[in-house]
Amino acid sequence: NIHGDTLIDYSAEHITTEESGELVAALEKELSSESVKFHHGISFRNVITLKADITGLASFAPHDHMDEPWRKYLPTGGPAEAVLRNLIARSRPILENHPVNIARKKNGKRPANMIWPWSGGPFPRMETFQKKYGLRAGGRGRRYGRSSFCRSASGVVP
Repeated sequence: NIHGDTLIDYSAEHITTEESGELVAALEKELSSESVKFHHGISFRNVITLKADITGLASFAPHDHMDEPWRKYLPTGGPAEAVLRNLIARSRPILENHPVNIARKKNGKRPANMIWPWSGGPFPRMETFQKKYGLRAGGRGRRYGRSSFCRSASGVVP
């Protein structure tokens, strides 16, 4: 989370998956568009899919810049810079005023009060399993671990 000009906590004290789900749903409702979608993951690990040219974009891992000025590490470069910075700015009032964060503050916990997009990249282009192997396959599973474009900082929403 951020406090004033400082990045305090990248995970909102490892916010629960249930809490982050409510926050991501609010972001999806308020900020999604044809080119921007918010996807809930686990705890503070969530994803933004962005249809934009990310050529030249640099982003920074929040956990590498704790107790530093957060504005210094906003996404920079290329056509997507303005899009991401706008989303970051617009996320702040939505998250600050969300019942989940109001309850977290009341209970002495840090709020997830801003998104922190980092570690993005293009979707990989792959052949379908059927085309590559001439077979059809199906399966079920769960997705864990690192997701794609949006991560959060403990004030950085999941």
